[in-house]
Amino acid sequence: MCQPRKENGEFVCTGEAWRHVIIPSKQFLTDIRNGSLSAVTWITPAGQYSDHPGLSNAAGGPSWVASIVNAIGNSPFWSNTAIIVTWDDWGDWYDHVPPPKIINDGKSWGSGYVYGFRVPLIVISPYARPAYISHLNHDFGSILNLIEHVFRLQSLGYADAHTV
Repeated sequence: MCQPRKENGEFVCTGEAWRHVIIPSKQFLTDIRNGSLSAVTWITPAGQYSDHPGLSNAAGGPSWVASIVNAIGNSPFWSNTAIIVTWDDWGDWYDHVPPPKIINDGKSWGSGYVYGFRVPLIVISPYARPAYISHLNHDFGSILNLIEHVFRLQSLGYADAHTV
């Protein structure tokens, strides 16, 4: 569970489970400059860079994302990086179409699992297909599934185990 604490003007999750998972963006940029970026890094904007609708500071979000992408793009990390930009479903950034159920036979493990609402997601990488739009059903578990695949890890559960 994330227990947020303000650190250097940004909110970060604390506790052993979150150690080195979400770091302040200033540390992220320092890690890029020092060549010490972790193989998997999650980064979320501080409140002043949130682009949730209705916030007076919503205009800062796109510039913050661009600074993160540009920092990676101008570093040696670019050649083997996938940047996944996504939004959560707060503030109406989701598709109005109800998500499909994966398994619904009432017997199988995970039966009744339903994808979360579809939210915007952009993949920025030298490996990404130019101008490609996926029409497959993905959710946040798809990001975990990608990490597990790349690093040859076992699945943590049915949400990330299902492949389409």
